[in-house]
Amino acid sequence: SKYEYSMTVVTQFSMDQTDLALSEDTRDLIAAYVDGEIRGITNIEYLPGPDLYRAFLTVFSNDAGGGGADEITFRFWEALTGIEYGAMETLTFEDEWQEGTILSPFILHPRGTFQVIPLRVGWNWISFNVLSDDMSRESVFQSIMKADGANTITIKSDNNQTSEFNSNTGWQGNLTGLSITEGYLLHLSDEPDTLYVVGNEVSAPISSSIVSGWNWIGYPRAEPRPVDSVLQDLSPSPGDLLRSQKAFAEYLDAANGWEGNLKEMRGGNGYKLRLGSPGTILYRNGAYEMDPARWEHNMNVTAHLDLSQFSGVDAVNLQVGAFIDGQCRGVASLSEIDILDDHRVFLLVHGARSDLDKPVELRVLD
Repeated sequence: SKYEYSMTVVTQFSMDQTDLALSEDTRDLIAAYVDGEIRGITNIEYLPGPDLYRAFLTVFSNDAGGGGADEITFRFWEALTGIEYGAMETLTFEDEWQEGTILSPFILHPRGTFQVIPLRVGWNWISFNVLSDDMSRESVFQSIMKADGANTITIKSDNNQTSEFNSNTGWQGNLTGLSITEGYLLHLSDEPDTLYVVGNEVSAPISSSIVSGWNWIGYPRAEPRPVDSVLQDLSPSPGDLLRSQKAFAEYLDAANGWEGNLKEMRGGNGYKLRLGSPGTILYRNGAYEMDPARWEHNMNVTAHLDLSQFSGVDAVNLQVGAFIDGQCRGVASLSEIDILDDHRVFLLVHGARSDLDKPVELRVLD
């Protein structure tokens, strides 16, 4: 009842860049957004006649279309994994228009997953752990840049850059792009909100140069890790400090490392690090990790590892990971088989329908 005009979309989503890995789960959802505001949502439906799965989405607006019409962005939610994806495709709103048909639907493809950062009124120390092709302020903060929003948004970095947004003036200031290795201070003037940042996690190690004195740093990983582990490549001095918005740790000495009530670093949080000497942080991936609940199907692999290729390495510390498209889909350690006086690796490899016939890469981590 808030909107005067509407258009319809017959749609589907694919879990890869083809038009083949389409949803067949009636719990899956597709939603339409304009400037971060939801304008339509529906679930996947099964059509027994043509034996097809489709979503019938109605999108609403108070602008009939034409010049200055609303740009519609899309998100889809996979019920099995609980993961929300941003779509590559967009549409321009036009009253009474229909996009797609049952036999030729408007198919959405993933642009990346969402990092979700709850924001309170006042100052928030934040960072990012997903990377996209567009890390401009207009793209990163799109979900909280509401045309009729009450908030004035202020964002600051530690190199004297700042920008401000409100619905009347848009963006003003010299902080125009964001980095996944830096921490930022973000201020909301009037009401809490939730920031959704779409992108992809970076699997390769990420390095960040640190100067002597204060640095505002991020944590570009999804999984939490202990402070000592994250900062292991630095050469801190006694009295150096690491602060989050609510806790801190002090470097004591080489034997004790970092001590305080800040025990681990977490994705989405920003940090302030004071060092007496410069250095480099190398954000490693750490141990192979994956959540089997994200995947519907699995296959088993029984393997033998040629330990002659790992001289000087304790086999107990070795970990075998299975990867599809660069994403970890299974993890196992070596198991001793007494009757064989040897070891085996018992590995479950997890996947979805769209992974059928894809190669599985095996990696070994010490």
